[in-house]
Amino acid sequence: MINKIIPDIEKIVIEDDGITESESQKIDKIIENTKKLLKTNLEQIIYLKKDEYSKFVEENSDLTLKYCKGSKYNTNIDNNNPQNSDDPVNPLISGKKYTLLLQRNPGIYIKKCPGTPNYICCNYFITSFYQNCSLNCTYCFLKFYLKNDFLIIYYDIDRFFDELSQNKNIKRLGSGELADSLLFDPITEYSKILLQKMKNYPSTIFEFKTKTTNIDVFLDSKPLDNIVIGFSLNPYNISKIFEKDSIAPANRIEAAKLLIEKGWKVSFHFDPIILLKTDDGKILNTDNYKSLFETISTLPSENIAWVSIGTLRYHQDLIDKLRASRDSRILLKNEIIYGLDGKVRYFYKDREKIYMELLNIYKRTNANFPLYFCMESERIYLNTFGQMPWHIDKLKESFIF
Repeated sequence: MINKIIPDIEKIVIEDDGITESESQKIDKIIENTKKLLKTNLEQIIYLKKDEYSKFVEENSDLTLKYCKGSKYNTNIDNNNPQNSDDPVNPLISGKKYTLLLQRNPGIYIKKCPGTPNYICCNYFITSFYQNCSLNCTYCFLKFYLKNDFLIIYYDIDRFFDELSQNKNIKRLGSGELADSLLFDPITEYSKILLQKMKNYPSTIFEFKTKTTNIDVFLDSKPLDNIVIGFSLNPYNISKIFEKDSIAPANRIEAAKLLIEKGWKVSFHFDPIILLKTDDGKILNTDNYKSLFETISTLPSENIAWVSIGTLRYHQDLIDKLRASRDSRILLKNEIIYGLDGKVRYFYKDREKIYMELLNIYKRTNANFPLYFCMESERIYLNTFGQMPWHIDKLKESFIF
């Protein structure tokens, strides 16, 4: 049984700035689904005019965000038993209740991936229908980037398609940058809208990136060639420490297999790869990563749109937040450098070693899906693949480097 996972919401605050009929319908659907899935009455539903709404957000921003105190959601599964629960709807209860903000996107929807200076970017385009996330991954950059812990849903999604109509040459476009792509889907049903509308843009591949198993809409729909459902993956021993409020990796793989059986294309992102070290500086066994990657490599390559791999990297200002809890301090044990982009990274030799181990599995299993590194150097590509990504056949067909 595939579980649904949603945040625990106690209050909804709505920006009332000349809401259109189409926007009103989306707002009503979100409220209706939230009540239904949480099986409880919301404590408050508040409409605020634009100035009042802005004041509310401002007065509750610049918070010192704290790590979640743990989850009642059962992610402590045995690796041989991938089911977390027999309950098909199992809301995420993460030790706190959230305020959900419904508003228009204050900026533009479609942007080029900012990449990072001096490292290779695949020129992916990104979009966000949501902001912030309740999965509370220890390493998440949102802890540094965002100034409050509101969950935000944009109700003017129609504007996204207006922008896409002006950007028809975009080849790869995906959500999941500022929030999990499917975490809110059981209450917004935005995936239904996207599946219907993306039929009009066959040359643009749209990717949903998630750590959930909120895939019911896809299982009940006919596959589209330009839709990809992507799963972020870490092995169980890593996920249970640093992704406590996410669906267990075995369940994500099970969801991917179900999608493949239905004819959908999936993708996998081994990012961030986390290399744990002992107190004396030795990297712990990476067999769990290799085993997980081998599992992916034996799936039908024709249904795998691409696989990306990248090691942990973070802004130096996140270090103070990582020191805030015992689990997150584990991430600081590694030898680190400040990369060419100013971000904290593992030493080059440690990154190259794990990449080569995974690349060897890729070659040995005769996998045929596109494989690339996320935000890595030319040196890494030359010492692993032996060539730059724009010369790799499986990449240059689908990627614009």
